[in-house]
Amino acid sequence: MADQVNRLTGRCAGIRTRLKSRRDHGTVTPMMLVMAGGILILISLSFDGGNFYSDQQRAESVAQEAARAGAQDIDVDRYLATGRAGLSEKDARIDVTNYLSGVTDLAIKDVQVYFGPGDGSIQVTFLVDRRGTGVFLPASWWGADKVYGNAVVVLEQGVTSAGG
Repeated sequence: MADQVNRLTGRCAGIRTRLKSRRDHGTVTPMMLVMAGGILILISLSFDGGNFYSDQQRAESVAQEAARAGAQDIDVDRYLATGRAGLSEKDARIDVTNYLSGVTDLAIKDVQVYFGPGDGSIQVTFLVDRRGTGVFLPASWWGADKVYGNAVVVLEQGVTSAGG
């Protein structure tokens, strides 16, 4: 009888041990699910945020080049008559528009070209629509659905050396 009790006690202890070891087998804790979700969101925001920053830099670069393209249209007749450099607004607008129409990797909208007092400067601003550009998260979900390009070029007279 004592022998049977020892066998039964040993068998119960073995079953208890196996049940304990299998209880957590194949389960995921809620904390792990929350942490994995958070890590995925951080990765997606990092990737999409990097794309947003890249698009912002590209828009600024395009705006600078467009303003430089417009600043090359100096009104020669005015310069010869007055000795002061100024821009031909009509030609500058055309050159800015032509330059921006050649940019195909950005969805450029709302182009504005401003001229400073005395036509001595040009400012180019525009909006780039980024809707639908998020890889993991749509850009409109986190306010990154548009970027702005803005640049100002000022004409300088009397520059005699490359250093200014």
